[in-house]
Amino acid sequence: MKSAVIAIFRCFILLGLLVAAAATATAQDTEQIGVGIILGEPTGFNVNYRLERRRSADFQLGFSSSRLHLNASYLLHERRAMNLDGVVIDWYYGIGVHYYHHDRDRPNQDDETDLGVRVPIGLDHSFRRMPLVAFAELGPTMNVVESTSFGLDFGLGLRYHF
Repeated sequence: MKSAVIAIFRCFILLGLLVAAAATATAQDTEQIGVGIILGEPTGFNVNYRLERRRSADFQLGFSSSRLHLNASYLLHERRAMNLDGVVIDWYYGIGVHYYHHDRDRPNQDDETDLGVRVPIGLDHSFRRMPLVAFAELGPTMNVVESTSFGLDFGLGLRYHF
């Protein structure tokens, strides 16, 4: 089991290195990286890297109770999808991986670790005068390693882009 966890962390590190390499290979854009928080299930930190105008890589590290959640997703953005009384709302969708670890504190219970597929969909709003993006996201998950199960991540968040 420990070898599976090590392999999962290696995948996340490799994905992070690939995004970093893509960042250095592309021309510097303003507001290309967004860092923020997400509140919900799970609550944690969010990093979004814009690969180009309509594509991004999104990473989340979150916690709920004694559970650790790691998500990495490739997102496609649809700009100006809605206009609500002058407030422009964009939407996005994508596919990614979901890692979940539940550390059981009782000696007679095993820890639970799952790895699966995640299909996030969300709405976001970029503020005009500030480099802030507010977002709402649903992330259905299907775990396939250790056990097969379905879940749903959801949250509201705010990112600062630089």
